[in-house]
Amino acid sequence: MSTYTPYLALGITGDQVIDLLADDALRARWDRLPLGFTVPGVERLDPAATSSYSLEATVTATFLAAGSDRARLLAPVGFGRDHPYNVARRSASAGHLAGGRIGLVFTERHSPLPAGEPWLRPGEDPPHRFCDGLGAVRDLEQSWPYDAVLADRAAGVFVDSRRIDRVDADGAYRIAGPLTVPEPATGAGVLAWYSPRGGPTPVPADLSIGPDGQVVILDRKERTLSWTGAPDGLLLNSRPGETLPALLDAAEHLLGAGLRPTPPGPLRPALGVPLAGRTLDPAPAFDLAEATR
Repeated sequence: MSTYTPYLALGITGDQVIDLLADDALRARWDRLPLGFTVPGVERLDPAATSSYSLEATVTATFLAAGSDRARLLAPVGFGRDHPYNVARRSASAGHLAGGRIGLVFTERHSPLPAGEPWLRPGEDPPHRFCDGLGAVRDLEQSWPYDAVLADRAAGVFVDSRRIDRVDADGAYRIAGPLTVPEPATGAGVLAWYSPRGGPTPVPADLSIGPDGQVVILDRKERTLSWTGAPDGLLLNSRPGETLPALLDAAEHLLGAGLRPTPPGPLRPALGVPLAGRTLDPAPAFDLAEATR
């Protein structure tokens, strides 16, 4: 066992999310745990997880964050149903609503649609679509800096539009213009990549989850504090048919065995995750500063 002490994260199913939303005492118990983050609806990412319910992840994460004081969440999302622009808009909105306690997690696994992936160019399924998608979300979230909002009543200027950048992407997904939502005060959200079998992580991702990632997935059967390397965190996923109280028992046991508790606050500083660089060169969205009332 490594002498390095990682933090603990939790993966819960849609069924367990329903239990959390319905039980105040259970939600308070979960919220007290000093976890790095929780993934609500982990069955969207992991083929070994099952659930009777499939919930919209960003809405679910926002509800859970609103009903908690310290819990942080990585919401599973994909580009099959949602264009990166809509993903970025929801990510920024969740960042505002939850004070930076919500990020996003992506994977190659997704539910196939009858029409394929409608947002890709017709007839294309480029292998770089995840890099392009994550890069677009990253750039869009930073296209309208938080400190560009001046709210200067005396001057009659709400935002310094010279600070707003265009995001003109012409890769797997076409995008032109900035996001319609300002960046949260806590900055752009954490974008994670989930790969239960390992493999390369798309360059724009801030955090990788998998055998060789910054966060290692704990073995469902053993659940022992044994790992190789020096991961930043360990992800404890729910076992098939496991109740949420039993999963919280296991999390409390592992935390009591010496895993590192994480302090309250937004995701990025709590996990020590640096912001990945932008993938496109910024270009001003407007030629002149304009007053927006």
